[in-house]
Amino acid sequence: MFNISKMFKQKNIQITLNKWRVFTFILILIQSIGIRFFQGQGFVLSIFIISLSYKGFYFVNKKDIIFIFFALAFLVICKVVNFYVFSMVSFLYEMLLVISIYLFILQYKQKISLLSIEFFTALKILVYHALIGYCIYLFFPNEFVSVNVMNKSFLHLFYVSSSDYNGITRNTGLFWEPGVFQLIANLYLFFCIKFRKSILSIIIAFFAVLSSFSTDGFIVLIINFSYFIYRQKQIRKISILYLVLGMILLIFFIPLFLKNTSNKMSGDNTSSLVRYRDFLIGIELIKESPIIGHGIFDSNYLLSIPYVSNLESDIFSSEYLKETGNMGGGYTNGILGLIAWFGLPVSFLLYFFYYKNKFIDKNGIERFLFSLIFLLSMISEPIAYTSLFLMFPFSYWILNGKVNNKNVNKHVLYLNNYCHL
Repeated sequence: MFNISKMFKQKNIQITLNKWRVFTFILILIQSIGIRFFQGQGFVLSIFIISLSYKGFYFVNKKDIIFIFFALAFLVICKVVNFYVFSMVSFLYEMLLVISIYLFILQYKQKISLLSIEFFTALKILVYHALIGYCIYLFFPNEFVSVNVMNKSFLHLFYVSSSDYNGITRNTGLFWEPGVFQLIANLYLFFCIKFRKSILSIIIAFFAVLSSFSTDGFIVLIINFSYFIYRQKQIRKISILYLVLGMILLIFFIPLFLKNTSNKMSGDNTSSLVRYRDFLIGIELIKESPIIGHGIFDSNYLLSIPYVSNLESDIFSSEYLKETGNMGGGYTNGILGLIAWFGLPVSFLLYFFYYKNKFIDKNGIERFLFSLIFLLSMISEPIAYTSLFLMFPFSYWILNGKVNNKNVNKHVLYLNNYCHL
């Protein structure tokens, strides 16, 4: 355990965080969108998450057993219906995801107020690690060597992307590409604003997002800026200093945003064409199997469908297809991907539970803006059915109406009025 406490004139409040739960959050993030360091990494991390979440067994009740039973039964049905699509490896892995994340969230049944703050702490550790690595790269770029197609590393401790933006290397941290690192950085920025962190913390979070040079990250950054303005109005304390600094950051950021977005949206930009291809494929897949879905499919399955090849031929040039092959980069639309995998009923239920998650207060605007951060990132990233995503809908089901901790009111007061962690 490690203690984090702050003294205030109004109150003397102490918050105690559990280092193992924070560490488990870090494992969940790496398992979901982290660099793949070895084959079978997802399975190994699932076992670690289950081992570290053993206290969740103490809170299992009849409702939890029924939910897990039906969740696993659905995966079995999905496997049977899509026997030749849904591989046994994917089947076993998805079952492990359900069990591991369910057990992990169960630990918060009497500690709901710590859920978001421990998640925030994990995000902070990963963002600062990424920024330290990026600063090292700026001073010693020649010390970073390629470790895979997508990343360069310094002593296998710090990572940056092998790609660049107008000659500027992009930041990834421990994540597979800048497009998913921006999600971590934007989530961290969101909670910095929510917990009323110092302006320095907010600026650091802003530059973490900026260092990804991700179009999605820039768009989500606008969502966070809107949340910042809303949060200032909500507490009836609009700081002139904050607004002036915010405008300066926007002036610095807007040219980058406009240039990056215009490049991505141009008709001949590969990234925008891939997004368009995946959107069309997703719609067709959902039409074919709207109730039970296709199961967790891969590129080989998509290539076996005639209209996929036809769509690619219509969208891409023959030179591009010859260079990258069909379904280059795989299927990346996470929003439609989840529906195509598991059908409309189950996926919509997961999206609804996600919106109602227990990481966010019962505030409609705040909940809506938080949902946009993840959903906008999912448009171009296959992160829908990961442990990172599942912990949000599971938190609603598991923790709904389970506030029993005597210290909840104290913690909520701390987070809403005095949080300067």
